[in-house]
Amino acid sequence: MALIWRAMGLLACLLLSLPGVSAQAAVLEPGLEATLYSAGAGVEIPVIVTFQNRIDPQAFLDADRRRRRFQLLHALKREADGFPAQVRRFAEERGANQIRSLWAGHALAFSGEPALLRDIASLPGVESIRRDAVVRVFADHRRGRRVQPLRNGSSPLRNPQLNPNRGHSVAEPMSRENVTQATAVSYPATAEWNLTAVKGPDLWTLGFKGAGVVVAGLDTGVDGDHPDLAAQYRGGANSWYDPHGEHPTPADTDGHGTHAMSLAVGRAVGGTAIGMAPDAQWVAVKMFNDAGFSRESVMHQSLQWVLDPDGDVSTDDAPDVVNLSWAVATVNVCNRVFQSELDLLRVSGIAVIMSAGNSGPAVSTSVSPANNPGEMSIGSVDSRFMVSTFSSRGPSACDGGLFPVLVAPGEEVLAADLSFGGMPLYATVAGTSFAAPHVTGAVALLMSAAPSATLPVLESALKASAVLVGLDGTSLQSGGGMIDTLAAYRAVLTGIGVGSAGDERGQICEDTHQP
Repeated sequence: MALIWRAMGLLACLLLSLPGVSAQAAVLEPGLEATLYSAGAGVEIPVIVTFQNRIDPQAFLDADRRRRRFQLLHALKREADGFPAQVRRFAEERGANQIRSLWAGHALAFSGEPALLRDIASLPGVESIRRDAVVRVFADHRRGRRVQPLRNGSSPLRNPQLNPNRGHSVAEPMSRENVTQATAVSYPATAEWNLTAVKGPDLWTLGFKGAGVVVAGLDTGVDGDHPDLAAQYRGGANSWYDPHGEHPTPADTDGHGTHAMSLAVGRAVGGTAIGMAPDAQWVAVKMFNDAGFSRESVMHQSLQWVLDPDGDVSTDDAPDVVNLSWAVATVNVCNRVFQSELDLLRVSGIAVIMSAGNSGPAVSTSVSPANNPGEMSIGSVDSRFMVSTFSSRGPSACDGGLFPVLVAPGEEVLAADLSFGGMPLYATVAGTSFAAPHVTGAVALLMSAAPSATLPVLESALKASAVLVGLDGTSLQSGGGMIDTLAAYRAVLTGIGVGSAGDERGQICEDTHQP
């Protein structure tokens, strides 16, 4: 009884102590309203409660991205310690479970009974309440994989090349502040066709292989034992996050996340180079559990983790590039549920690369969040540089704009597979999920080559230097064209059509070149 009176008192305080906040009741999602009506007492419903946002990320203008990130994160967490924290305490008093702060999205996730949800919906300052939806791993967004076939009579397991003249992964990490730093290595002259197609190895010959750049993958996890990935893991408590609590160290029981990460930063243990930026380090979030499921709240948590991996705003340990090879919306629907976090990542100077979806060949087959305004959506081409049949086409369902923004190889590409304890196993994969990591790796290469260049400059350089592909070369098919990493580097280096490398709002002319 004491707890009930205490909760009622807290509710009264919440209703009376919100100056400057609009006294408008929250909007219950229509489907949730029906669930509340039919659910009985004692039934807990997982929900996400969003609050009115009073922080404008664009107002943080410090030219130094690290200071800007600190100021922004500090403001967001201070906001979360206000009214959202009061609602959290109220929910705890009323018996809510699995309560999590989604401060980056101005929200709170928990499971609660219908009466509690209705009371919270009546609070001024609460913007909306919706079901915490279950998301299946890559629904309509991935294609099959197969074991790498025999090549010139060799074993499909492809034994590591131990000849020092060929180059191989070096497992001699240097320890610095509890972070494992990948050592630089030499690479074989032979790179997989997909890497040479987008001219990643051209930057290697100039001495740029991604050193000093950290790539994050939010996926099914990463097989940290794979010899093409083990040495590049950043290490430490701030480099792996499993919100499901299934694996304390990097793991992947599906393979999808391992495929994607290896195409971004994999090395050449199997004899040919498979990753775009082999000296970049990686961190990862196991966004999907071992059964292949996640929840919207977990996906918010995962994006939030990227902004502040160690939970301390005074330390700058965020990655530089994030690869998102998944979708949440049905075809040709605009879903902006992750827009807040995506905007924060961009303002923080963190590049986000997204796969465009596998719902082609028809037009108007974009998916979210890749079709959200301003995002870098990546479609797929095959080895003939034709747009893959499965690759989703534009225009964007959100704003009618260019979709995909760029394309890269995503069909018949070789990637690291699950290693079962460290064996050099590979798979040939297809899907826009595997086109996107080429661009993720290209951004890592450009960042290592031009560390003072801002994110808008790097993105604009990639767009301006892209090569038109396909039979008709229309933007509905291939967006702005296939990336050319060397040409993008030259665009950044020479400043042709580019704003100052120190100008956060720098622009570049988007005059796509013919091959």
